[in-house]
Amino acid sequence: MFGNSPSGAERARKRRIYAALVVAAIFVISMWYYSSRKSRSPGGSRLTDLSLSTKTPYLAPNSTIRPAPSGFKLVQVQYVYRHGARYPTQGDMAHIKEVYRLDGLSVPGDWINAELIDGDKAALLAEYGYREMTGIAQRTIQRYPTFLVDRLRNPESVRFVSSEFQRSHMSARTFQGVVDPKNHTKPVTVLPLNEDTILAMKTECPAWVQEKEVATYNASREIAVFDSIHGQGLRQRMSGKLGVKSGLTVAHISTLYTMCGYEVALFAQPDTWCTLFDPDTSALMELRNDI
Repeated sequence: MFGNSPSGAERARKRRIYAALVVAAIFVISMWYYSSRKSRSPGGSRLTDLSLSTKTPYLAPNSTIRPAPSGFKLVQVQYVYRHGARYPTQGDMAHIKEVYRLDGLSVPGDWINAELIDGDKAALLAEYGYREMTGIAQRTIQRYPTFLVDRLRNPESVRFVSSEFQRSHMSARTFQGVVDPKNHTKPVTVLPLNEDTILAMKTECPAWVQEKEVATYNASREIAVFDSIHGQGLRQRMSGKLGVKSGLTVAHISTLYTMCGYEVALFAQPDTWCTLFDPDTSALMELRNDI
């Protein structure tokens, strides 16, 4: 095959076109990547960079269900679940009220969420928590369809147990209602805290209670050290964003981070308090919470 060799100008033009196509491809792949991250998190793609601790929404696993190996039969299943998303405790609500009352606080009006300080809802299972538990129960049915049907024919072989906390009890009842919609099984067994050696067993352990008292004292000292090292930078960083000229403490900033977590966990809302935090600030607040 014969033909003319391309000129230098023609080669340069093709290189420019190739470079433009590469840049376009990178942009498209990046957009797909971030949109796929968003689809995996109710809180939006940006929140995948924030460590929200116990406020992180459940992510449904995308896994393949495999049958038991040949020659084996499933005879028993035990699940231990954490409760679904709940409203703040009375203690957290008191701290959130302090933030709402900060002198000079300047944030959009829709950031002030009355549900986060509604004492009637303190520590109760939230609507999103019900949906979480329903989804977990549905995936359990998909995982063990035949096994569950067989066991429900004999209600004595299926037992639902909860700790005494209301949010745990409501989570268990929600799960049971999906797995056993015809109420073949007995009501959820609630273990009183002073007898609970299975789920909330720490309250029944004298050694844990004693160590907790010591650890609380030690933790307060360590938190004071943390605040002395990082406090000034955190306050300067947040004061400008909030419009607060004075009175802002590291404890307030920690509460702001907790509020970010609740907004995501309860309302799938990443566009309020969470916008105040970048990954570096998030890591510092997560470290303080760990202490």
